[in-house]
Amino acid sequence: MSGAKSSSDFYQPAKDNLTSNPMYTPTTPINLTGIHYGSFLKLSAAMGAAGGLIFGLAMFIGSLVGASVKLNLVFMNLKGVLAGVAGIFFAPIMFAIFCMLPALLAYFPFRLLLRVLRGLSLNIHTH
Repeated sequence: MSGAKSSSDFYQPAKDNLTSNPMYTPTTPINLTGIHYGSFLKLSAAMGAAGGLIFGLAMFIGSLVGASVKLNLVFMNLKGVLAGVAGIFFAPIMFAIFCMLPALLAYFPFRLLLRVLRGLSLNIHTH
């Protein structure tokens, strides 16, 4: 009976749907109790750039459907679809800069808030 397989050889535990999904990325819970000034500015700039990308895409889509889209920069004035395409590139840069400006002063109130709340619970990706 050495060639026979036991029932445990055939048993494969069911895979969790979440972890078997190739798009799933494991997260690690952390408690943010402090942040460096430069990291706070980078985080603010990244959030502003993400918002700018959404705005730029909305400009582009609006220009495709016929909305009056204008982009006025120091060195050029664009209208229509060309302004929509340029908005995809320039809006994230402008939003990142304009989100960093209030972050220059918001750092100290944010640190105070972290102390009052005894940290901020976040789930971050591990890779």
